[in-house]
Amino acid sequence: MTTQIQVKWSPPIGGDAVSSYVIDWRPTSDVTNTASATVSHINGTMSYVYVIENLTPGKSYDVSVTAANAAGFGEPSSTSRLRTVPAQPSNVIMTQQNNDKTTSLLVTWTRPQGEVDSYLVKVYRNNSLTLSAITNMTSFIAKGLEPGAAYSASVTGISDQVSSEESARSNEQRTNPPKPIDVKLQPTHENKTSHLNVMWSMTNYSYLVSSYEITLSSFFQILTVQHPAGEGSFSNYLFNDLIPGENYVASVQAVSPSSVKAPGTQSEAVTSNSQRTVPKPPKPDVEATTSNTVTLSWTQPEGVFTHYNIFYAKAGGNMAGSSFVQIIDGYSKSYVVSGLSSSSEYFFQMSSVSGNDSKSTESEKSDPVTAVTAEIIGQPQSVQITSTTSTTISVSWSQPVDYNVVISGYRVSCTSSDDEPTSVTVSSSARSATISGLTSNTVYCITIAGTSSQGDGAYSDCVKAITSKLNKVSAASCKNRLCPYDVPEFSSTKILLSVFVYSINYKALGKPKTITMTSDTISTADLSWTSPEGGGRAANVTRYVVSWSPPDNGGFVDVIPLPGSNTMFTKLKGLKSSSNYYISVASQNHVGNGETSEFVNITTLPGTPYVTSVSTSSSYSTYIYWNKPDGGDVIDDFLVEYWREGSSSNYRYTKTANPGTTSYSYSFSTSYGYDYTVRVSARNSEGTGFPSQNVSFTAGYSFFSEVAATQNFERPSTKLDFNWESPQQNRDQLLVRVD
Repeated sequence: MTTQIQVKWSPPIGGDAVSSYVIDWRPTSDVTNTASATVSHINGTMSYVYVIENLTPGKSYDVSVTAANAAGFGEPSSTSRLRTVPAQPSNVIMTQQNNDKTTSLLVTWTRPQGEVDSYLVKVYRNNSLTLSAITNMTSFIAKGLEPGAAYSASVTGISDQVSSEESARSNEQRTNPPKPIDVKLQPTHENKTSHLNVMWSMTNYSYLVSSYEITLSSFFQILTVQHPAGEGSFSNYLFNDLIPGENYVASVQAVSPSSVKAPGTQSEAVTSNSQRTVPKPPKPDVEATTSNTVTLSWTQPEGVFTHYNIFYAKAGGNMAGSSFVQIIDGYSKSYVVSGLSSSSEYFFQMSSVSGNDSKSTESEKSDPVTAVTAEIIGQPQSVQITSTTSTTISVSWSQPVDYNVVISGYRVSCTSSDDEPTSVTVSSSARSATISGLTSNTVYCITIAGTSSQGDGAYSDCVKAITSKLNKVSAASCKNRLCPYDVPEFSSTKILLSVFVYSINYKALGKPKTITMTSDTISTADLSWTSPEGGGRAANVTRYVVSWSPPDNGGFVDVIPLPGSNTMFTKLKGLKSSSNYYISVASQNHVGNGETSEFVNITTLPGTPYVTSVSTSSSYSTYIYWNKPDGGDVIDDFLVEYWREGSSSNYRYTKTANPGTTSYSYSFSTSYGYDYTVRVSARNSEGTGFPSQNVSFTAGYSFFSEVAATQNFERPSTKLDFNWESPQQNRDQLLVRVD
């Protein structure tokens, strides 16, 4: 008994005279705490046994017995040391331990009342003793167990080699099954656009695994399945109906069997490599053709993609060795393939690409489409101005080098900024022409093209010519003095010679000076300069010609000087945003063109980016996607600004721009359920361009997608009609913005 000690003794010699016995006891460790009890002696009925009660479990006591009669007390017996039985441990629980859940379990229990020196722990599997150990703690880690197996435990208290009763069995607890190895995510040969195969193996203890939990996740999808375990060491599971071109990652957990007493457990999750499904190819159509270009258009395919590839080759050629064009912008829906040969048949195919790294995937090529380029006549060669008057310009040229049709004639075109365009047509054998009826003192652009039954060929590059200035003076007035201006043509040789002598007395003009330039908008710039140095008649500047490059957006403008002013200015228009320009100024007078000034560099302000989409999730992250502004690539970075509605805080972040990149994205932190507004501005050395449209969204709920209006350029009388494609994810709201 845990709280009793039974004392037995034999009567002394001559014990019949004993009237009673006195039993004394005290804890061995406490000599002052003595207790006693008296037992009366009745002849023939005395059992010489006494039970001491209400003792401490597991404690040692010193006990002695003394006989008594009418004469008094005899000597006490020798002291006996007796111990109560320890109390039984309680609340025995078996759980998994944090460091090793696969081969170890933790056993804990409650210390019993009384004294206990140590504990005997026994671990059972299927009622068979697996291991036993002695510990002086109230917990024990059972190690070396089988993964995925169910175990229970019992505990016995020990006090000075006296053992308590064995405790009740604990709950049954399973170790975790072993984790899978060699988890791989691979595309299938049958369907690479929407199928992915997850593969793994279990080399040890696979017989203790009942199933596997497989999770496949991407930005837009999370799929979880339970897959029964097979008999072999290798397993796989095929996911289908996935998003084409999406990037996925798989994880696999082994699951042990489950019972009423021992629920199943899961192994540590093992993550696979990332793998993209293959995007679907677009379906191109031929929209238009010229002699050296073909315009393709297509519908964006279903799924995720970052850019397209276009392959093309001449008919009869091998598409395996075809030419290749990469369209960086995945939002494009058309492209002009240039540099083609005229009057030729071409085959075109397209593919979609998802990703910009080594793990990107490319779709199969689309079915080919064919197009035939138009016939062509190349540019006439060696175009030059042979003579000018106040109303005519004469030009000469040589035959085009490249032509594959019969040239029926040549069309000479003459244009200026002030007059209506005019042209003359001459025969195929002609190599010169004169255009008449022009305005005096005007800059004209001359271009020439060969003509055929198919239409005009390629026009030559612009050659500039200036008609002379007409002064209404009589021939007699110029006969004996220098005329300040050009005179009309005269039949008199003497008068013409006098004009010639006059002209060589003019002094050629120098370079314009002190050129300054500032960009005031994304497409205009202010330019100013001072007159060139030179004395006498050199100050008679009749015009300035301002030229700018680059060639793809270059041009020129005439500026007439203000009377009495040495400082000139003009505004250049039609420039491209985000571009570097090189500006020069040349002066003209009756002698001819002066020296061209040094080049002045100017960078135009960036244009306005366009936000294409904003996506948020409950993970407190928001992604904004935008396109580079129209114009050049001279952009240093983008300024991303966002603010929470009702808050005075405005957050600003910088995204570095990369030359040639047209689509950008940036992620920032938001608080779930709050309303936000975000916008993007482009910046360069000249300053910050106009910001994009403001996009409002609710963090964790909203998804903004580009919306296109069916009426773009005219203000409708009553309404606007809109259409758009649904976003990838289901959303409760769509924000429609009209600019």
